[in-house]
Amino acid sequence: CDDPLCVSDPACDLVPPSITNVEPDPNNCNLPGATVDVNATVTDLPPGQGVTQPNIYLVPLSANIVLDPSFEEDADSNGTPDLTDWTLEGVGTGMGPDNLYPDPRPAYDGDHWIGSSCSWGSTDVSAEARQAVTVVANDPYLISVWMNFGGSPNFVTATLEWFDGADPGIDASVELVELIGNGGDWQEMAAVVTPTSTTMTVTFRAVYSCINTGGGVNIDLFTATPLIGTNP
Repeated sequence: CDDPLCVSDPACDLVPPSITNVEPDPNNCNLPGATVDVNATVTDLPPGQGVTQPNIYLVPLSANIVLDPSFEEDADSNGTPDLTDWTLEGVGTGMGPDNLYPDPRPAYDGDHWIGSSCSWGSTDVSAEARQAVTVVANDPYLISVWMNFGGSPNFVTATLEWFDGADPGIDASVELVELIGNGGDWQEMAAVVTPTSTTMTVTFRAVYSCINTGGGVNIDLFTATPLIGTNP
């Protein structure tokens, strides 16, 4: 469609395909290191025009390589997430635990989340959460985060980003997915990347205005998952 981010073009296909009749080969499932043949029926649903994705992957369960992905770690049991595995930075205001402006409760996963907000100011905010993770070079990974800007007075530009290498610092990651708005509930932002080095950085970035009643955004469950398999 005309809008590659599927934000404003009503012709964009936002309905995921149906995947049914998944049939792994039972003779290979219990063999460590074995190749498992998996057959499935992938059907595009209206308004789609057919499945054209060149590669179809399996996402392994419990394979997330992001540390403290749901911001739950609390070593001193004080009720506030430690966030020691994350780099949180911002221009204007940064990101912190359990932001309540807007109020996203309940959390998408677990009991905690992180977010950024401000009001009655005169600046624009650019807030980031980043983490560098160890990967296998030239293997594909699914990067995903759940975002909620519902109830923000001002519009928020939320972007899922990455960097092929160690943490590059603020405003240096590469955009993968962008959502602009101030409504709705928790929604997933996801993309597939293929790093060329043994480290990559996953990033969430939010930009919004503090003018008048301001704005805010929250995120939860950040994942980076190795993908297996290719298009049959």
